[in-house]
Amino acid sequence: MTRPTDGRPDQLLKPVTRATTKAFATLVSRRKVIDPANPETIHRTRIAFKKFRYMVESLSPDFTGLGKRQLRALALYQQRMGTLQYLEIIERCITSFVRQDEGIGILLAPFGRYLKATRAHALRSFLKSADDLLEFRPPTRLDPTLTPRQCRDQRRIPDDTQSLGGTPYDPQVGVSS
Repeated sequence: MTRPTDGRPDQLLKPVTRATTKAFATLVSRRKVIDPANPETIHRTRIAFKKFRYMVESLSPDFTGLGKRQLRALALYQQRMGTLQYLEIIERCITSFVRQDEGIGILLAPFGRYLKATRAHALRSFLKSADDLLEFRPPTRLDPTLTPRQCRDQRRIPDDTQSLGGTPYDPQVGVSS
């Protein structure tokens, strides 16, 4: 983004910065409550991540400081959560099908074990890299005169969501005075 020729700061800078920071804060708070035994917590994190990713992808790389490599990393991160979701859905479908026709359970048992093992492996893999999302943190203060490298250099791993502008349930987040 560039500054208008009349010298005023870009009027979109603050609301866009606030929106991306809030979306990231929501994402971080969802990540913190992931329970490997509860697939819904991963799904909610995935939804928050998708919102954040699509928001960031719609912005100029000059604004976000994210290059093609980082954008591909965003997609890969989301894909890992999606794989878990798909495996969970397939497992539920197979379980439901077996309940309807118990005789088929014997035939599907090897496939069910394979699904469980595949999902367990995907879950372990995801959990090892779950905190990689912190690499996508938007700069706390986006300045349209910063280069993409300077924006990336501003990134830090947050200690808590308060440093990112509050929790996703804080109705005051993003309200300007």
